Amino acid sequence: MAADLLDICCQTSVSSKSVDSQASSGTKLGFTACFLQRVGVCCCCWWVSSSSSCRQWQWLSIGKLFRVAGGVVLCLFLSVYLSKLVLSRANELGRQCILGGGGASSTRESGSFNGGGGSGDRHVDGDVEQGRQRSLEMLRSYRFAMVTCSDGSRTNPQRSFEGLMELVTPNKRSYVARHGYEFVDASDVLDKERPPSWSKILAVRKSLPHYDWVFWNDADSVVTNPAISLEEIIHSVVGDTEPNNMPDFIITKDVTGVNAGMFFFRNSEWSRNFLDLWWNQTAFVQPFGRSKSGDNDALKHLLEVMPEHEQNQHIRIPHMQCLFNSNLWKLSWRSGRRLITMTKTIWQGVYSKGDFMVHLAGLDDKKKLIEEVLHDIEGGERSTRRLKV
Repeated sequence: MAADLLDICCQTSVSSKSVDSQASSGTKLGFTACFLQRVGVCCCCWWVSSSSSCRQWQWLSIGKLFRVAGGVVLCLFLSVYLSKLVLSRANELGRQCILGGGGASSTRESGSFNGGGGSGDRHVDGDVEQGRQRSLEMLRSYRFAMVTCSDGSRTNPQRSFEGLMELVTPNKRSYVARHGYEFVDASDVLDKERPPSWSKILAVRKSLPHYDWVFWNDADSVVTNPAISLEEIIHSVVGDTEPNNMPDFIITKDVTGVNAGMFFFRNSEWSRNFLDLWWNQTAFVQPFGRSKSGDNDALKHLLEVMPEHEQNQHIRIPHMQCLFNSNLWKLSWRSGRRLITMTKTIWQGVYSKGDFMVHLAGLDDKKKLIEEVLHDIEGGERSTRRLKV
């Protein structure tokens, strides 16, 4: 059977000039048919007729061609479904978002970090655990604020933020109350002269003097696993670092580079100066209504021109984006292409049950998606309560 299929493929390549001449007939249907004919000829015997001689199907009729095309479409549908299923269960399949500590790199080095355990002796493991507990206790002594804001803008109708703050605020207030943090709605600092995304800089700058750490999160984000604390997240990045060696800026990368929708700033002189510098990148400000406001591009520029020694001292980028900035994966031509070409990056950042937060960066119909996420969370909490009873 394999030899027969190989023979067909060879004969098809010899007859390729005929296919090319048909494709040049000028009609879109003719071009598509000839293209699919060449691609599908090697599998047509299996799909169309297993009992007939392969050679008689060397040139496919339009009817048989559509049967082959149907098989291709079915295969694509199954691959997409399976991909979505695998991505949604990434954590069940062994992905680790919160590592043992120190799982981060500078902005110029991606590196790798294995958060799994080894076969070391229990005494060493005990020492590591004691060090971890001391670091967490130190972090718990810090004051944390969860800061966000939005103008409820409809300037970009497909990606409207209208009504999002009303939806996500109870979710985030419940989270900070559980851990003893503070929630700051900084919508009062919005600058009307720039797209609202720029005002995150003002919001963080205003809050920073009152806290040790400020966690900025865009309005299109939701806490999906409130059991995870901000101290655990920072410890996963910095490890057992002494206070005077702490980084000042923690941010994640996605398929487009650093993402300015979720990040941590430590209260320090460097952080205040950097925020001022970021705000002053006026050349990157975009007109209202565009999908990009320019603040993310300004941040990328600052990191690109920053000296390496400064980056290594002040900035950390977790190896796992899902540590605190998981993206909801929705099928589209763009997301499908990225899944094929950037599989590892997608895997490190795609939202899966158990992740700390989900961020709807780059997605349309945000209000509908937020409502769906919140509904799933409520359903999971009800199931947990029933199991406890």
